[in-house]
Amino acid sequence: MSDREPYYYPSYANDDSPLLFMSSEPDSFQLGGGQDAQQVWSPSPTLEDMWGLDSIPPSLSVPSPAFGDQSFDNDHYPFGHTMLTTIPSINIDTTIATPYMNARGPSSSVSTTPLTPGFVSPSQPGYSSSPSLPAVTPPTPVHTLGPSDTFPPFVSSAPVSPYVTQHHPWPMLKQNPSPDSERILPFSDHQRGPMVPQKRYKPHTSSDRRRYVDEVNLEPSIHFFMQKPDEEGIPLRDAMHGRFARLVARDEPMFQERGPSISVRINWPGYQPWSRQIPTRDFRNPPGPITRAKLAKNVAKSVARFIAEHKGRQMEEDGDPAWAVGPQKIDVFDLVLVRLDHVSKGSWQAQLQLVRPRS
Repeated sequence: MSDREPYYYPSYANDDSPLLFMSSEPDSFQLGGGQDAQQVWSPSPTLEDMWGLDSIPPSLSVPSPAFGDQSFDNDHYPFGHTMLTTIPSINIDTTIATPYMNARGPSSSVSTTPLTPGFVSPSQPGYSSSPSLPAVTPPTPVHTLGPSDTFPPFVSSAPVSPYVTQHHPWPMLKQNPSPDSERILPFSDHQRGPMVPQKRYKPHTSSDRRRYVDEVNLEPSIHFFMQKPDEEGIPLRDAMHGRFARLVARDEPMFQERGPSISVRINWPGYQPWSRQIPTRDFRNPPGPITRAKLAKNVAKSVARFIAEHKGRQMEEDGDPAWAVGPQKIDVFDLVLVRLDHVSKGSWQAQLQLVRPRS
C-alpha cells in the first residue's frame, strides 16, 4: 500500500461512516458500492510536517502532601515530582548585587523553614529574604517542547507506566516508543494480557523509506486513555459500540493539519502486513476533523476487517498458533486499542493488547 494520501468523496453506511473500496489500479480507489462506485485518482497532496502542540494544557495539577491539589504552570512544572514538607529559605548577602549570577558570599546561607499556612515561596512574586531588601523574583526556567521531548503529567505509583490522573485528565503526548519500551505493558486497574508483538512498519524500498520516513517529522503517538477507573487503552468492544463516556478528551479533534485520509497499519504476527484507509474528516454539518472517539471507532472497524479477512487463512510457516485470529482464537472483542504510532508520512500503526491474560 502506498504512503500517498488519496482524496475521496464519502459514501455513508447505516452508521454514517464513509465506505472506502480500494481499486486494483495503483494510487486509486473506489468509493461507495455497486453501481454508485466511483474511481478517484490520488494527486498526492503535500502534508504538514508536524501538527500543532496546541493541545498541551496550560497547567498541571499535582497532589501535594502539604496543601492537597496544587496547580503549576508549564514553565513552573516540578519535574522532580516530589513535594517536600520543608523548603529552603534563602538569606542573601546585601553586598552581592546579583545573587543569581554570582557565587554566594561568606554571609550567605541556606536554612530549612517548615511549611506554614500563608508562607510565600521564594519562587513567588513579592518574596524577600530581608525587610530591608527589595522583592526579588528568581528567573523562570523555560522548557521548550521539541520533537525529542515528552510531556509527562503526574506519574502514578503503578509499577508499569506513567498515566493521567483524575486531577489532570489530559492524554499524554510522547514520541514513538523504542523497541525496549514497547515491552512495557500499559497500566490498568485490572490485569490484562500481552501486547500484540508487531514489527514496526517500514516502506519496502530505501527510496521510499528516505522519502516517507527519514525526511518526515513523525508526530507523537495518539493515546487512548480511560478514566474511572484510570487505564491506558480502550477496549474495541466499547469503541465498536460507541461507548466513549470514559474516554479522556473524546471530543478533541484529530489530524487538523492533515489530508482527508490516513492508512491504518497492522503487522500482526504470522500474517502479511495489512493496511486500510480511513477518513480524517467528519462530513456531518458542520464538517470538520474527526474526534478522538470517532478515530477509535474507525480503527476498531479496521481491526475487525483485518480479522474477518484473515480468519480462514493459514498462518505463515514460522507463525505462532497462539496468535491466530478468528472465532475460538483471537477476535476483535479480545483486544484493546492502546495507541496509534506515526510510522510513515501517511501511515499510523495500531498498537493492540489482549483484554485478558493468556491461560
